[in-house]
Amino acid sequence: MYTGWRIVFSTGFVGALMSGLFYNGMSAYFLPLQEYFQVSRTRLSFVFSLRGLEGGVEGPITGYLTDRLGGRVIMTTGIIWAGIGLVLLPFMPNFTSFAVVFLLMVTTGFSMPTHGTMITINRWFQRRLGTALSVYSSGSALGALLLTPVLGYVIHTYGWRWGAGMSGIVMLAIGVPLALTLRYPRESELDLREQQPRVTKGNASALNDVSGAEHPYSVSEAIHTPTYWMIAAAIGFRLLGKSAIQVHFVPLLTSKGISEPLAITLLAFSAAPRLLAGLGAGYLGDRWSRSKVSSLCMVTGVAAGLFMIFGPAGLMFGLGFAILIAVSQSSDIMTWALISQYFGRRHFGTLRGIATIVQSFVAFAGPLLFGYFYDKYLNYDSAMWIFVGASAGAAALYWFMRAPRRVMRPAMPPAA
Repeated sequence: MYTGWRIVFSTGFVGALMSGLFYNGMSAYFLPLQEYFQVSRTRLSFVFSLRGLEGGVEGPITGYLTDRLGGRVIMTTGIIWAGIGLVLLPFMPNFTSFAVVFLLMVTTGFSMPTHGTMITINRWFQRRLGTALSVYSSGSALGALLLTPVLGYVIHTYGWRWGAGMSGIVMLAIGVPLALTLRYPRESELDLREQQPRVTKGNASALNDVSGAEHPYSVSEAIHTPTYWMIAAAIGFRLLGKSAIQVHFVPLLTSKGISEPLAITLLAFSAAPRLLAGLGAGYLGDRWSRSKVSSLCMVTGVAAGLFMIFGPAGLMFGLGFAILIAVSQSSDIMTWALISQYFGRRHFGTLRGIATIVQSFVAFAGPLLFGYFYDKYLNYDSAMWIFVGASAGAAALYWFMRAPRRVMRPAMPPAA
């Protein structure tokens, strides 16, 4: 087996822990936290929204440090910091102290490993980068499928404090040893065929304009291209909807007459179609066009929003909504591969970090708007129209995205 796949599987297990116990599991905390601290959905959503805005400050710094220090250092540090934060959360006496620990430790820590993971996988893969990233993200889907129901049971039976504390212990005991296996390839381990991009009808123009391995863009060159900012905007619109759904998935379903335990079960179930759709999206993206596959996934997000607004209440609605949302999120990780495809891998961490500035401000609005509109109208219909618009905007940007023009560098003067 190519050693790069072992790195993908190892980081996939870490992604499973992060997804099942935090990202996907976060919605299971929403109603218990609201009841425990006696706060409005707008106020609680504001705290969850700040984690996205925080990424706008942390992202460029972490991306730069990842390029300099390597993925293993960043990933391990983030998991330790997040694990300690989760262990401390149950001891916070009020909502303010809870918000401080949640934002400064838990969310900051959990945002760091993705930088380390993606830049490391980029070092191992080029030809099958979309597939590799999809396999990695399948770990996230498996974590949601297997761990989120356990977390939901613990929270529903013993309280959110037990859920947070146990999650922190698991991250420290299992996540840290897995993170330490992350490393860059040695020259002798590289598969030369894997380092050559796959030229297909859908991506031939991009790969002819820039070869990520041979002619990478500098940071300055990349950020002066319209394509780079189209990628940042598209990811921002995508994350506006994703961040809102991550926080409000369980409340969304309970507003449609579904019980809280069943809503948590459907939250976990949604990982199964996301796993299958994610693998398919990665495979298709490597052979057709990563941007167009991402666009089609966003079209599914539009359908999910309309289904939420006009669909009937009850279990069948919950199943349909969970499946559509899962498919819409199946290309999440692969969209970041567009930065490597168009601009090369040398400065991937820094370029990814700068892009988070744009997407963090857009993603910040998602959970907050959902909470505000629910408190105002006691339903999510108005918020879902925003979700529909954001998904449609991302779909259009991905579909019409084109590779940047080749950078023409001045020729070096001849040697004297």
